[in-house]
Amino acid sequence: MAAYSFAVGDLRCAVVEDGRAVLPVEGMVRNVPPETWKEALVRGGYSASEIAFSYNYLHVRSAQHHILVDTGLGPDNPAQNEAFETRYKMRLPRVQRGGSVADQLQALGVAPGEVDWVILTHGDRDHVGGLVDVAGQAILTGARYVMLQEAWDFWNDEAALARWPEFMTSFGRQILPAIRDRVIPIEAGVEFLPGIALLAAPGHRPGHAAVSITSAGKTLLHIADVVPHPAFVEHPTWQWAVDSDPAQAQEARVRLLGQAADVGALVSASHLPFPGVGRLVPLAEGWHWQPLA
Repeated sequence: MAAYSFAVGDLRCAVVEDGRAVLPVEGMVRNVPPETWKEALVRGGYSASEIAFSYNYLHVRSAQHHILVDTGLGPDNPAQNEAFETRYKMRLPRVQRGGSVADQLQALGVAPGEVDWVILTHGDRDHVGGLVDVAGQAILTGARYVMLQEAWDFWNDEAALARWPEFMTSFGRQILPAIRDRVIPIEAGVEFLPGIALLAAPGHRPGHAAVSITSAGKTLLHIADVVPHPAFVEHPTWQWAVDSDPAQAQEARVRLLGQAADVGALVSASHLPFPGVGRLVPLAEGWHWQPLA
């Protein structure tokens, strides 16, 4: 397991890299000709053939609380993976895994039972997988869970779920029932803890959220899957092909990156190369991603 610690005002934060993978770059951008965006990758110093893709989640420690923002992929379950690949005739990414959430928390000096809040940005497997063990039982038994109302409504609307490819919803359907009784759906912009609020960032998935964390005049904006690759910071109008509503996701990307730049916030993202925390340096169009480490 890799972890990177930093401060936001009086809060102690740690990014945990739950896994990493090398993914093909082919088809990443949907609204720009491939030769154009691949040339832009090369100019930016990135590979035009593959993506270094991290699976990061966030631990936030205050004087009163231990908070997780998402929980990563969760325990490796080869039998479950094989059944998924057989059923849907598709290959899951081969991810170098970082261990269970319980073990990762222990490495940070945190007992799983100390976690009292879990923020879920959306219901994809690589964000909710760590909620349960291999038997499907909840790991963070003392926690309350918050999710945007729109996202929670989506996961509880069978008619809406039925309109989506089953492979995209199968893991969420299996995992989220384990915490159903402890989920608190909230509206965007409402501080459910001092200085902490979920922000609407729709497009990647219905109800996808960013998280604003402010303490002692400092702000961290965790943008989850708003940006999948550093080049999308410099080219925020690119549309990521795996977004459910790419145009809506593009709008959220431009808006949230602009807000972060305006206030000089730190930014963290779930899939940028570990630790996925940095600052935005203004360019003529977009911003340059300047990682902290």
